[in-house]
Amino acid sequence: MMTSITDTLDVPRTPLPEDAAARLTSAFASLEAVREDTERLLAELMRTATHLPVAFLTQLLRFRAGQGAGALCLTGMPIDADLPPTPTEPRGGRVKPGSVSDCGILLLAILLGEPVAYASEKHGALVQNVFPTRDQRTSSSNESSAIELEFHTELALSRTVPEQSFDVAAPDFVLLLALRSLPERSATTSIVQAKDLARRLDPVDVAALRQSQFQLRAPQSFTRDGDRPWSAPLALMRGLSEDPQVVFDIACGARALSPEAERALEALRRGCADLSVRRSVQLAPGDLLMIDNHRCAHARSPFDARFDGRDRWLQRVYVRRDLQGLVCAADRSFRVLA
Repeated sequence: MMTSITDTLDVPRTPLPEDAAARLTSAFASLEAVREDTERLLAELMRTATHLPVAFLTQLLRFRAGQGAGALCLTGMPIDADLPPTPTEPRGGRVKPGSVSDCGILLLAILLGEPVAYASEKHGALVQNVFPTRDQRTSSSNESSAIELEFHTELALSRTVPEQSFDVAAPDFVLLLALRSLPERSATTSIVQAKDLARRLDPVDVAALRQSQFQLRAPQSFTRDGDRPWSAPLALMRGLSEDPQVVFDIACGARALSPEAERALEALRRGCADLSVRRSVQLAPGDLLMIDNHRCAHARSPFDARFDGRDRWLQRVYVRRDLQGLVCAADRSFRVLA
């Protein structure tokens, strides 16, 4: 039996009732004609929120406000009944005929804030399909499978504003919806909350992490051309001491600029490896994991990818609270950040 994140993380269990899922599925079916009109689709999806129970919406609003745990799992989300084989190679455009799951994850995204995409990531798709590929089996990217994707927060490289720190345009929330996940071949997603890390670390190391004496390497998924610059110096921990925020990426690369910072970075790595801090889950189809990208870091275990059409398949949407001050790809959509 697969484990739900709501059984392991200290967050409210928020299942979507079957009757609400059925009503949403029916409502989503009527939106196929406007699937390519992003703003019309999002507007129509907001109207379907009336099918969500008040208790469900209450948990969502608390999460949006940063109250309680930094991760929330919504179970029983509707997904497509006619799901094709899991793709094996990256490509743009539609990868499945139905749009039930796309509508479901976008509905939750628009209730949290502004769904966004990145021009350099997944062809600028608003709903990204995440599955293993042969070429990236051992890379530090979301398409890998043979290695652990180590703890990280989601960052964003801007080719238009190369001097912009990778955390400036980063998403506030990351949504992951499982479409296919076989128990014997699935990955484990792990989460650490910033406040749990801060409690575990020595105050001296926490103070060092709060200083701008670290650099992060550009995410590999944004840099397929091989050019992976390092960020300007920045702090890896910031915010209130009782509810801190983190910005780091062990998966793609983090380096310290002083001996004090190196000790703190190593303490951070050890903290993420502490089983009393990290919480793990295998997402089952219909599980939608919502992660506060400032209050949590996440990781993914290696898994057995066989490229036979039955591999793990997630959909991902990034959400920003607002788009102010960010450069958009004007020739595409204001939701696609350049």
